[in-house]
Amino acid sequence: MNIEDDLAALEHCRTILLRITKDFTVRELDWLALPDSKSIGEILLHIAAFEYLMIGAVSDNGKTRHEQDLWQSVKAGFAREAGFAPPRGLHLRDYLEIFSLVRQGTRAFFLANKTGCRVARGSVDIAEVTARLASADSRAPENAYSLLKQGVGTSFRDDGAVRAGDLIDLVALLQLHETYHRGQITFQKYLHSKEAATAGTRHP
Repeated sequence: MNIEDDLAALEHCRTILLRITKDFTVRELDWLALPDSKSIGEILLHIAAFEYLMIGAVSDNGKTRHEQDLWQSVKAGFAREAGFAPPRGLHLRDYLEIFSLVRQGTRAFFLANKTGCRVARGSVDIAEVTARLASADSRAPENAYSLLKQGVGTSFRDDGAVRAGDLIDLVALLQLHETYHRGQITFQKYLHSKEAATAGTRHP
């Protein structure tokens, strides 16, 4: 499989995600199944933030002012894990724009990288990228980036796909992570519809 095929597979996965979130309202995006759960909006940002961090862990992503600003837009996806403020009041178009900006960086890295979507396992430096982001985020809650490093490291160990030559397939990694959280979104969408139907029955 060549780099364009890899990127097409990644985009296909994203197309399915966008299909199930089509026409979500702000209320639906902010709805919580439980008081301490992630909203659908937070899950969407979590997917984007994880992708941002994975590319940042293997590249210079995050060093420029633009990339720092992008991190500020996605870090709420780790609100529950790291203590950042969760997203509230964002429209679906806001999430779609963030997805697009993160994916631009991903695509640029894959096309520029000599091995395309595959990188040496030892080159994925989660500690370095979280430390780099922490140094530019003076307003973050105490220990937020230590917790972030721990959470991202766990996801990486769960979803990291090592291939021959001790290479990590980043496309497989991102697809597995996104597919897992797409299932969460689908379930929350179902729960929200059940709640709405029950409320309609009680208050005709």
